[in-house]
Amino acid sequence: MKEIERKYLLNRSILEYLDKTSTSHKNITQFYTKVTPNKSLRFRKYGSQYYKCIKYGTGGVREEIEEKVSQKVYKKNLKKRIGRSIKKIRNLFKLDSYEYSVDVYKKQLENLYVMEVEFESIAAYENFVLPSTLKVYVEKEVTDDETYKNKNLALFGLPYTKNEDKENGSVDILMHIFGKLLDDIYFYRGKLLTGGDDEDLHQLRIACRRSVVLMGEFRLLYEEESLLEHRRGLKNLINISNTKRDMDVLISELTKIEGEIEVSLYQEVLALLRERVEVILQREHASIITYLQSEICTNVLMAWKNYITDTNRTNIFIYGKYSIDSLSKYVIFQRFLKIKKRIKLLDPKHDASETLHKLRIEYKKMRYLLETFGYLYEKKEIKKLLKEMKKLQNVLGLFHDSHQQKMIFEGLLKTEENERVQVFIKEILLSDLKAYQKKEIFKIQQLLNGFLKKEEAYRKIFA
Repeated sequence: MKEIERKYLLNRSILEYLDKTSTSHKNITQFYTKVTPNKSLRFRKYGSQYYKCIKYGTGGVREEIEEKVSQKVYKKNLKKRIGRSIKKIRNLFKLDSYEYSVDVYKKQLENLYVMEVEFESIAAYENFVLPSTLKVYVEKEVTDDETYKNKNLALFGLPYTKNEDKENGSVDILMHIFGKLLDDIYFYRGKLLTGGDDEDLHQLRIACRRSVVLMGEFRLLYEEESLLEHRRGLKNLINISNTKRDMDVLISELTKIEGEIEVSLYQEVLALLRERVEVILQREHASIITYLQSEICTNVLMAWKNYITDTNRTNIFIYGKYSIDSLSKYVIFQRFLKIKKRIKLLDPKHDASETLHKLRIEYKKMRYLLETFGYLYEKKEIKKLLKEMKKLQNVLGLFHDSHQQKMIFEGLLKTEENERVQVFIKEILLSDLKAYQKKEIFKIQQLLNGFLKKEEAYRKIFA
């Protein structure tokens, strides 16, 4: 059914009015297990009754599906809560032909007073005029202000007001972080163009990756298309060096193999294979330098710099009105839930390479988030979470490297004419990689299941 209502922010003097006119009042405790810009799943205790409610849409007209549930269902879902539980007292009174409800919020939202009036039709909603009796208590109408929806109050608390200090505002802090990362990108680009080494390329990739991850994780702040354009530009900076990175890892692996097998038996083959890889490395290095020198690269970085330094940005969504600590909590816990969902898709009996690759990326995103915003939380707790995160990311990284090596060797087989090299790749390199992956997948699954047991720790800090 449709929920059609207007909502008003009130001042404290409404309490005196309620003392005289309120016909009833009930305690409400409610929490959310799912929240998106256009949907929410809420559980509520209203007096002695329990309800589950799904809402769709924004503004004053929304779709609502509500049903009674048992206390057991309510408590079971409480364990899945995201954000804080909201406690308030709902006061009802009648004026003219309408019934009004005034919510007096408690605990963290104390001194918040919100009035709602519901309508049977959109026509009544559009033609409604606030009675003069109530105008003295109204600060402003917030029907279309999503920051005063209960789902956002539960996740982020109260938004900033015009007169408040915005030093901790999510947009300004995020732009500062992006600016520092862009400085790193320019610095390492300059080093590479003047004879820099592989470590400089590695640091360039890290600065780009961190930027891309944060742009993706905080896209709820911006008009998505605008941000995606800059994100694509930086992702291309990463992609042009992916092959070289894989070849560097492969060279290291060939060096390791030389120390583990009878070199005399395979010395010629290893030398030929290394030669093939070195040719690819030289080609990729030249391609990277060419791109870094290009006008395209310069324009991508300049466009991103202009976006970061634009102080008249108008495409900020409502989430920009919240502090970075509340917003980062939401983003980090959402990332945890996505990892949890991905782990449950893993099936070690089948080829899990793609799922593990996606999990590796998910963990990398989580790690960057913890490293970037860890200063907002208890240092000891974050340090512990990061240690576990890095361990898992390293294991997944090694598995991914083995998968990439397998793909490279299979590609080389298609063009390799030397029969001894073909045999070496098939019977030694590919055989060892397959054995490693088969053994490693079960170890990885154990580590991932262990990670799922950390849900309570993540929920305690970030949910």
